[in-house]
Amino acid sequence: KATIEIPAKYNKRYQPVADGSKATMNAGAIAIMPQGWKLAPKDRLPKALKKEMKGLAWAPYSKEKPNIVVAGPVPGERYETMTLPILSPDPNTSKDIDFGKELFYFGGNRGRGQVYPEGNQSNNNQFFAKETGTIEAVDGLKISIKK
Repeated sequence: KATIEIPAKYNKRYQPVADGSKATMNAGAIAIMPQGWKLAPKDRLPKALKKEMKGLAWAPYSKEKPNIVVAGPVPGERYETMTLPILSPDPNTSKDIDFGKELFYFGGNRGRGQVYPEGNQSNNNQFFAKETGTIEAVDGLKISIKK
């Protein structure tokens, strides 16, 4: 298993949501593991590990790259610490596996900005305004547009 910590004052920090209001901040994570390593299947997880995961669902980024897994966006206050169940490759079935020093990359994200593997829009995409015009003023979340 691997544990990823994404600390923040989630009960004091907020992020904008689709309707312009504020909501509690989300968190997300990514793990890039060496070839052959992958997400452990749910049926092989011990009860203690399932409890530690707190219902967090990890998913492979794509079918072609099962060694890259993502989680989130999820409520940051609940998932400030994310546990990732990892399954190492079996050296009996893969002779090209050489256990030694392996590189693992882990990343965490707070607030808006998650990249969804399904291609769903996040704030990393281009968005278009409902109206044309020139922005005259921005007051908090209120924007004045001159038509």
